Amino acid sequence: AAYIVGISAPAVTYGQEIHYSRLTGDDPGPYSGLSDDEIERRLDAYDGPHGYDPLPVLERLAVPSLWILGGADPSVPTKLSVANLNRLRADRQRAPIDIELFADGDHSIRHAVTGQRLDYWPRITAWLERRRMSGKKTGQP
Repeated sequence: AAYIVGISAPAVTYGQEIHYSRLTGDDPGPYSGLSDDEIERRLDAYDGPHGYDPLPVLERLAVPSLWILGGADPSVPTKLSVANLNRLRADRQRAPIDIELFADGDHSIRHAVTGQRLDYWPRITAWLERRRMSGKKTGQP
């Protein structure tokens, strides 16, 4: 692969993602009505099983990657994923990691309140063109 585009892809452990989904009510669990601050506090304090951790793989990633994330995703802990990606981005010398955050986007990259589709394709296209991976020939219409 020459590049990776992840849409609503978590950069956290499997256990953290499941715990977050339960805290937000996206996955059946005993929690409901927690504030965003309380969800973040409980996620930070999580000490349960973690399962698969994608970070060791991402640390070795040798191709550019673009992460499309929704800020209102009830399934993926976006703040923690972005923090992990930013840490990896700061530590890397090789393949760039870019993040496009749709603040009001849910897991399907739709507006979390209205359900309106948020158009992320132009951002992917622009990223591919900036990285010269779009197949377009430079200087041609």
